[in-house]
Amino acid sequence: MTKFLKSFVSRLVLLVAILEIGGFAHAGVFDSILGTRPPYETQSSGLVFGSGFGGLRPIFWLDNDHAMFAAYAITGERNQEGLLPSTTLGIYIWDIKRNTYSRYAELSQGAWSFNYNRGNISYSIPKSDPTKKTSSYMVGKMGAEQKMELAWNHGAPAPEEEDSLGPRFDGYYRTGDGWTSLVYLLHPEHGLIKVHSVKGMSGVMDGTDDPVKLYRPGIPEPVILPILGKEMGYTAKFSYSDYLGRYVLLAGESRTKLRNDAGPGFKPKEPHPVYLISPEGAVETLQVPPGTWYPSAVALTREGLVWVSNEIQSSWRNAGGWLLKDGKATKLFDYLVEGASVSPDGCTLVFATNNRNPKSIEYVRSMNLCGGSKQ
Repeated sequence: MTKFLKSFVSRLVLLVAILEIGGFAHAGVFDSILGTRPPYETQSSGLVFGSGFGGLRPIFWLDNDHAMFAAYAITGERNQEGLLPSTTLGIYIWDIKRNTYSRYAELSQGAWSFNYNRGNISYSIPKSDPTKKTSSYMVGKMGAEQKMELAWNHGAPAPEEEDSLGPRFDGYYRTGDGWTSLVYLLHPEHGLIKVHSVKGMSGVMDGTDDPVKLYRPGIPEPVILPILGKEMGYTAKFSYSDYLGRYVLLAGESRTKLRNDAGPGFKPKEPHPVYLISPEGAVETLQVPPGTWYPSAVALTREGLVWVSNEIQSSWRNAGGWLLKDGKATKLFDYLVEGASVSPDGCTLVFATNNRNPKSIEYVRSMNLCGGSKQ
């Protein structure tokens, strides 16, 4: 290696270290040197994602070409203070095939709520009367929703929102004998999964090391699933895949974790199980392989298993999205992930990222996983 080349490499390593230490690993300089180039065709929506607190925000699909999410549209150039003018927060529908968007409705600007499931929608709108303790919502069949005033329900959804929520972790159901049961609700025609129980306010749990049970409507005997209660606790990630017609569970804890272990859910070099659960109770197991990531969510696509990670403790470069295909993990994009979802046909990934750089704009983007890799 020549003296010039050694000097260049040393300075490059120093520059990357400075960027990492200073928290600017996602600024333009870092991107141009070490940023991930998407291996599949991508396009920008021109919309800025409506991020919020409490993990990933939802992206819903009306069909294979139309994604719906909370966002802002930029309306002009930066002003003297460096700020970009934009619309207020609203629900936007992005036509990915034509790459056009339309604004469907306005959302409340504070702690907003937005849900969609099988044609049913609910979303919070600016309050009609700020003095009221209720919040204003639009609820019902999409296109025919009605305005309602809903009271705060200790953080739980109001009964009127039920049809718009879809499969989910539903907290604890009281059984009448001092125990409450942790359950996940499926589509109504599929029933529910009972995970484990808790004794009153004591925190004593029962069944965390036992298999969970699928209860189907009209069938008294449950199906015992090869998934332990501790794997399907409230830290697990649960969704339904229209592409597969199965429920997708990203385990929240390792099968081998002891009950009194206060450490993380998984050991550093331990894979994260992903369970594919059919409505009848058949289970297939996949794995997010060990790596620098800690998966925040997973999805099944025609190309393979996709997961996103917001793990940044050791390095900002650990955040982003990956695809597991033929046993190989390929990074799809960088940055902290604020939302991600796959179209019903398993072809299109829509994702929202944030590089924490006020000088740049991170638009919601799509990635065509069925168009062939560019690498």
